[in-house]
Amino acid sequence: MESDTPEECGTTRNTDGRVAFSEVEKVARRWMIDFLFISVCRLFKEEKYLEFTQSLKSLEAMIEGSQKIGKDEKTKIELCGFLSRIVNGTKLAVQFEHNKQVTPLMSALSIWESISDVVIDKATYEKIKNLLFIQSIGVCLQQGSDTMASWVLKWLMEECQITENLKMKLSVIVNKKDAYHPFLTKWLFEEDKNLRRGVLRHGEGKWSKILQEFDFQNRTAVMLKDRWRTLKKKREKTKWLFEEDKNLRRGVLRHGEGKWSKILQEFDFQNRTAVMLKDRWRTLKKNQEKVARPHELPT
Repeated sequence: MESDTPEECGTTRNTDGRVAFSEVEKVARRWMIDFLFISVCRLFKEEKYLEFTQSLKSLEAMIEGSQKIGKDEKTKIELCGFLSRIVNGTKLAVQFEHNKQVTPLMSALSIWESISDVVIDKATYEKIKNLLFIQSIGVCLQQGSDTMASWVLKWLMEECQITENLKMKLSVIVNKKDAYHPFLTKWLFEEDKNLRRGVLRHGEGKWSKILQEFDFQNRTAVMLKDRWRTLKKKREKTKWLFEEDKNLRRGVLRHGEGKWSKILQEFDFQNRTAVMLKDRWRTLKKNQEKVARPHELPT
């Protein structure tokens, strides 16, 4: 990979031709900010929340230590702050704003609306915004905080651009205090995470056991089974990450081929199944054989 030259980075040289240390420091800081931003996004995607929080703190410290914060850096810290609020979406006691009544998802909504210009796919932007509207109220109702749900609805109507149709639906739900209205029972981020953890620990089919051990907001074993089927279909379409391939190789090296369930329990593969590990290993072996096989020379 080619490094940026001093001229490309807008740096200046001393009279003896050397680049000033302050300019080198500026470039290095920019690289570190980019690296930490990518790390935060990757850890969020992989649901490694402890490491996510640590990397986010490092990124915040790096940007706060900068003498001048550019628009690009400001957008990156806003996006990471948005992800942090999503992670804490079901924790009503967690505060991100001076106003103690503002929940994590309400705070996330404010950030999401402020960065609308950087989201290229407007359909996805609107979909996420509507989900935030719905879940901001849904979380309150499902945790028995009817008064908070009413206040959130009022706040949404006053502070956000919410369609009349959605406003009417949410008003009916709040007035009826219907925490499990079909409109609200979309699976929460936290529930999907618990389902993956449960299957990893107990295996597929142990829905009642998983239901007892983790929080699923009044779900049933049948609902867990159906949701897992949906997650599996989504995951089958997802490309394997470099980290997953590395874990698979380490698992086979440690336990041998065929020990897919054991490897699945020991390493992080998100919500992949033993069959998916077996199929992926077959693909990796074929690719390795193609690389290792010498090319035939023409006679």
